[in-house]
Amino acid sequence: MSARTILILPVYNESITILDVLAQSDPFVDQILVIDDGSRDSTRQLLANYAASHPKLFFVSHRTNRGVSGALLTGFLILQEGVQAGRINPLDIVITMDSDGQHDASDIPALTAPIRDESADLVIGERTFDMYPWFKKLGNWGLSRWASAWAGTPYRDAECGFRAMTMRVVMDILLFFNPTQYGFAQEMSVITARRGWRVQNDVPIHILRYRSGAKIKHGFNNAWSAVRAWHRVTYNRVVAHRGGWPEQIMPYDEATHVQHYR
Repeated sequence: MSARTILILPVYNESITILDVLAQSDPFVDQILVIDDGSRDSTRQLLANYAASHPKLFFVSHRTNRGVSGALLTGFLILQEGVQAGRINPLDIVITMDSDGQHDASDIPALTAPIRDESADLVIGERTFDMYPWFKKLGNWGLSRWASAWAGTPYRDAECGFRAMTMRVVMDILLFFNPTQYGFAQEMSVITARRGWRVQNDVPIHILRYRSGAKIKHGFNNAWSAVRAWHRVTYNRVVAHRGGWPEQIMPYDEATHVQHYR
């Protein structure tokens, strides 16, 4: 049986873009897991309506906004429970992508190809920065080199959130994964390389629009995230407490779509 592709989409107040992102992603993946990170607009209702007629989609909603790192962590933990329950294969491919419409879902086959041909365990897209302002380019250049230093492997675009990895990699990342704000990219980049997984960061991806909510303070947090991740892996500081995440999930009227993973 060939590996399935499971897309994780963190979403926060994306009522304008989420339906288009779901429609564009649908042909390229087998399942879609959306983590609504406490949206205050109509995103949650749109997801419920879409899920009613699209069996590929499952979603949960955080009671409060926990940031993109918190949303990804919830998604990873849900999938890990799916593996433990025998519903997900450790060789299945997990994809993370932004829900604001900046990533092109048609790049998914290229992103997953190195994993399918067994030449990589984690593939991070390399963005074209034509639409980005100079300070964003400079910041990404600096943070990519920062991640390279702490990971011990060269990165061209360590901050890109469009990624593909096997479920085995996800479960290994979770041993040391404890990011905040936008720090998930640095933590994943450092953890995977330091744990000996094969990382590839030269698959070009297309950027459809520029949109960034990141501020200078987030850049400092991202840099510190790399150091913390390096420390955990180097000194085997496993993040032990993973219980209690269901309490972060908001119930809704229909049977929870996440049951298929648990």
